[in-house]
Amino acid sequence: MTRQFKEFGGSIIWGLVGGKESAVVIKTALLQRNVRLVEACHGLTVFLSPGSRGSIYSINQAVKRHMPLVVFPMDCDLPDIPSVKWKALRCGGIWDNGYKAVYLR
Repeated sequence: MTRQFKEFGGSIIWGLVGGKESAVVIKTALLQRNVRLVEACHGLTVFLSPGSRGSIYSINQAVKRHMPLVVFPMDCDLPDIPSVKWKALRCGGIWDNGYKAVYLR
């Protein structure tokens, strides 16, 4: 599936560890990967689940860059970010239950 995705022009950003490193090294590498993912895109869509610290980190990275940002909270609250007001999307279809970040500053 990864090969097919790449053959159709998809871009893959791999992590920097193999999985046998310490938990701290793995977590750091995953956060670094999230930064690279956000830097490589023009906008971010996040499906946020409870306790998803990596997704919150990615959201904060997108907010720092004032990127277009849509979040679909999955049985959790939207993150409280002082510079962001969340606006419910009202366009129907696949966007139901999504929220757009509106930047206040």
